[in-house]
Amino acid sequence: MPDPNWPERLLSLFTTPDRASAIAGDLVEVNGEGSPFFVWLDVLRTALGLWRGTVADAPWRVLMVAMMGCVLVAGPAIAGIAVVALFPASIGSPVSWIALTCFWWIAALSAGAVLGSMAPRRGMAACVVLAGAGGMLLVTLLMATIWQDEPNIHLVLFYGAGAVAALPLLIGGTIARGRATGAGLGLPELPR
Repeated sequence: MPDPNWPERLLSLFTTPDRASAIAGDLVEVNGEGSPFFVWLDVLRTALGLWRGTVADAPWRVLMVAMMGCVLVAGPAIAGIAVVALFPASIGSPVSWIALTCFWWIAALSAGAVLGSMAPRRGMAACVVLAGAGGMLLVTLLMATIWQDEPNIHLVLFYGAGAVAALPLLIGGTIARGRATGAGLGLPELPR
C-alpha cells in the first residue's frame, strides 16, 4: 500500500491541502489491499481532473500566467543560446552545452517558482500548461529540422536539453506551491 503522504502531496498541487488529504485517503481506502499500481493510477487520474478543473475555472487567467512564465523562461533561454553562439569555436564542446543547459534549467526552475508563488491557485496549472506547450513546440521543431537535415549530435543535445527543462519548471512550481500552501512539505506557510 503506498504511503498516503505522496498521493496527498501530488493532489495538493492542484487543490487545498485539506481537500487533497481527504481525496488521497478516500483513494487509498477504496483500493484497500489492492495493488499500489491501481492506487497511483487513480491518483494520477484525479490529479489530471483537478488540473483540468483549475484550467476550466479560469482559462484566461491560467493562460496569462503561462504566458508570463514563457516570458520568464525566454530571457535566460536566449541568453544561454547567446553564450554558446558567442564563442563559435567552442560550439561543439561539452562546456558550451553545459552552459546552455544550466541557463535553460535555471530559467525554468526560477520561472516555475515565480509562477507558483505569484499565483498560488493557478500557478501550478500554468506550469503544466507551459511544460506541455513547450514540449509540443520542441517536438514540432525537431520534426521540422529532421525533415530538412539529417540528425546529428548537436541536434540531439539541443532538443534534449530543452525537453528536460520542463522538469525544473515543474519542480520550481511544486516548491513554490508547497511553500505557499504549507502542503505538508515541512515548509512554513507564506504570509498572504
